[in-house]
Amino acid sequence: GEGAEKFVQVRVRHAGTYEQTHAIAASISTSALVKCAMHGEDANWGRILCAAGYAALPAPAWAVDPSKVHVTFEPPPGVQEAPLPTLIDGVPQVVDEAHAARLLRHEDIYVDVDLQGGTW
Repeated sequence: GEGAEKFVQVRVRHAGTYEQTHAIAASISTSALVKCAMHGEDANWGRILCAAGYAALPAPAWAVDPSKVHVTFEPPPGVQEAPLPTLIDGVPQVVDEAHAARLLRHEDIYVDVDLQGGTW
């Protein structure tokens, strides 16, 4: 949008249905708190998980299981950096802040959210 300084691509995987996957990705990508974290170059998995959790999910009954979620920040194509896992199986990881700063200073930011099937 107008005035945007970063392009953030959110990939959500392994939700209940395609429609639920789309709803979760939309919730994350439109969250003001997630946008602020990306602008501030903060690898804040909590804001991403929160936005995933409050997504309005269409039927059938399915839910995000926080104990299964992985959140990883990935380098843009052509950038020689390792991915940065910040949450694995719902457990916060020790984050190398220098590594996070290198990934998030780019104009293009890639966030992978693996829900690992959630809960039916």
